Amino acid sequence: MQLNHDKLAKHPCTLRRRWGAMLGRLSKTTHFNMEELESLCFVFHKLTRGSRGRMSRKDFIEIMHSALDMTNTGNADYSYKNFDPNNNSFIGMEDWVRGMSVVLRGTLEEKVTHCFETYDRYAEKCLKRKNLIWMVTENWKATPDADSQGLVEELLETIVSSIASDTEKGITLEDYEKAVKKYPMLLQFLGEVLPSRPANTTFLATMMPDAKAYAYCPEYRTERPKEPKPFLAHGESASQVVVERLGGVHNKGPRAAND
Repeated sequence: MQLNHDKLAKHPCTLRRRWGAMLGRLSKTTHFNMEELESLCFVFHKLTRGSRGRMSRKDFIEIMHSALDMTNTGNADYSYKNFDPNNNSFIGMEDWVRGMSVVLRGTLEEKVTHCFETYDRYAEKCLKRKNLIWMVTENWKATPDADSQGLVEELLETIVSSIASDTEKGITLEDYEKAVKKYPMLLQFLGEVLPSRPANTTFLATMMPDAKAYAYCPEYRTERPKEPKPFLAHGESASQVVVERLGGVHNKGPRAAND
């Protein structure tokens, strides 16, 4: 399965003239090489061609679900602010690429910051107990009855007392980073914020067919199935949905079989 890059291949000079200065900046500050940056910019250009290069919050959530199989719309909604650091109410091309650099290829420190800022929904610089209660309830699908509420509070007390240096203040970024480095499974303990490895790999292979080999967050390892099952969205590969939206083609050749 591959994106049709004919237009990008036919007009590389035109696109580089248009995006040259920005690509130069991004090549120094992201985890992508120049060819990968051109592909990502082309993808963004196609996705936003009807909105003058501006990606709305609604489109962002839809794309994160369709392209990266991220079904937690609540966290996807709040991670939008990390892609819009200037609070413009839309995501531009450069912000999109910078955000995808963290989500797809970020270092452990970058991913920790991204997840923490997503969980810190009110920009309070710490995860307070009162906000954690309903976040745990929301993400762990707890029912509102008394027994379930008691279990949620007990679980929350265990988490906060284990992570926070000051249990009254809440969990700070420093507390969270220290805990994640010791127990990597805590990186997304309040719900999905980053794409799974299968979704990550499929997106890279589909949108950037010449992307360099990549190891998922090499700074830490967690136990994962040796051959993870491919994810599905609405009965078909999630990235295929985006490929069709971009006007791409479904390649059934040997490479598609490997993807």
